[in-house]
Amino acid sequence: MKKVLIISYFFPPCNLTASQRVLSWANDLNKFGYYPIIVTRKWERAISTLHDMSAGTSKNEVHEIHDNYEVYYLPYNPSLKDKIYVSKATNIVMVFLRKVLSFIELVGQNYFNGFIPFSNFYDKADLILKTDPSIQKLVISASPFVLFRFGHLLQLKYKSLKWIADYRDDWTTSDIINNKNGLYQFLYNIECKSEKLWLSTASFICSVSDYYTHKISGLVNVNGFTLYNGYAEEIKPIQMGLHSDSFIMTYNGTLYATQPIECIINAFLKIVNEYRKQLMLIFHFPGLAFDSAQENRVKTLIAGYEEFFQISGRVPKEEVIEIQNKSDLLVMTAHTNQKGIPSSKVFEYIGLNKSFIVCPGDGDILDKLAEESGLGTVCNSTESVYRFIKERIEMKITGNQNNFHVDENRIKRFSRIHQTEILAKHLDKL
Repeated sequence: MKKVLIISYFFPPCNLTASQRVLSWANDLNKFGYYPIIVTRKWERAISTLHDMSAGTSKNEVHEIHDNYEVYYLPYNPSLKDKIYVSKATNIVMVFLRKVLSFIELVGQNYFNGFIPFSNFYDKADLILKTDPSIQKLVISASPFVLFRFGHLLQLKYKSLKWIADYRDDWTTSDIINNKNGLYQFLYNIECKSEKLWLSTASFICSVSDYYTHKISGLVNVNGFTLYNGYAEEIKPIQMGLHSDSFIMTYNGTLYATQPIECIINAFLKIVNEYRKQLMLIFHFPGLAFDSAQENRVKTLIAGYEEFFQISGRVPKEEVIEIQNKSDLLVMTAHTNQKGIPSSKVFEYIGLNKSFIVCPGDGDILDKLAEESGLGTVCNSTESVYRFIKERIEMKITGNQNNFHVDENRIKRFSRIHQTEILAKHLDKL
């Protein structure tokens, strides 16, 4: 069994979706001949708001050994910037100070580890590699993208070390960053040079969609491969009879400002006006309240129709799965003018063998997943969403519901264990 060192900021018990990608590798790489050793930070509180992510932890290191992998949980010592953010200070002086400190940190971490609040990741990885020379393969999953600096420095120190840079998102190739001006552009120029320098020592890059993989690979001039987030083994379809007197839709998880959920909500409101006397209509938003700005955005849209919506903060995984299994239709919406963003929720929808809509489509990975899974339908307007939902409701009212034929072989290609196998094959090449 070959050992592979994995560095990731997010890992359970962190309850954010980002932690699940590396957890799947930890659970399944042993099936392909690898024993993962994971370096991550401690997570001592559930993440219910963005402020929770910046909270400090107790000072001791924790080492856990599991059947298939081991983990080093390192303490997190918050910076002054973090402490101000966690305090939720609204004083104009404190807010300004936090922004100044953030900018200094973002610039400084490109040159010195001392500006990185979690620089102990590098120190621990260095010690592990020094203690066990048999470890010659490294995977770093980002963001935070400054983690790639550690891969670069470690490879320069240990010449036999080969590493893979895993991008859960794109960094300087992001359209959002490229459209910034002023100080954002100044920071972008620095980070673009850092990205090219740090990735110059990587053997492969991988990302979550072909679009991301190709543009990142082109920027840093390193071979790339695509590694979907996939769905976990515990995500299993449950055949249950849906209530004939209701129609339930669900959008699972965080909503972002760049996602035009309006087209779906407006279609649903039109459906409510037409069918409220015939069916119980519910639109679930589990996890939406994680971001108060997006929660308020949706609440403004549904004013006067609140009884037809159920909005909550982050809820336990089992509860989310149950909500989705009881839904007639699951929902995804692409990001405006952005491609290559396959939200993890789509793979969950696929793993549950549930029908879902994408509105609007992205002309890229989301449309592709909808088609290749055989479960999704792309709608690009409020009217097309309305017609699709209306068709499903009429089928339910008449008892002529569509029975989807699910091709198990097509679905399994999107599982996390299959994605882990792809990672293992590239580790074999190092």
